[in-house]
Amino acid sequence: MRRVWLAETDEVRLAEAVARLRSRRGFQTAYRRGLLSVPDRLARALPLAHHPVTVAYLLPFALEPRGFPVAGYPDGRITEILSTILTRVAPGSARHVALAEAARRLYKRSCMLADRQDKLAAGGSR
Repeated sequence: MRRVWLAETDEVRLAEAVARLRSRRGFQTAYRRGLLSVPDRLARALPLAHHPVTVAYLLPFALEPRGFPVAGYPDGRITEILSTILTRVAPGSARHVALAEAARRLYKRSCMLADRQDKLAAGGSR
């Protein structure tokens, strides 16, 4: 959310900035500024969001969250959180933020596991 003030008059840039939310601090800033309350902006931002944490922050604000594809993440539990639980929580609630944090931790853990497996595979082939 850095430099978002530069884009505040440009809807496309705002949507791109919102599509890159990955931290609780950035989410809270965007939420307080009302950047997540514009349906057209979310309609542009959600398809651009590829990181599961970003999707976790944006999905409850979407008008039709159940129609958004959330498959393909390395941990099936992330997909479960995004496709079921987050479609029913109140946007900006403590539960919403906690679920986004759970998705972040699961994603981080799956990346660390993949990295460890890559290192083991590279070390085992020598």
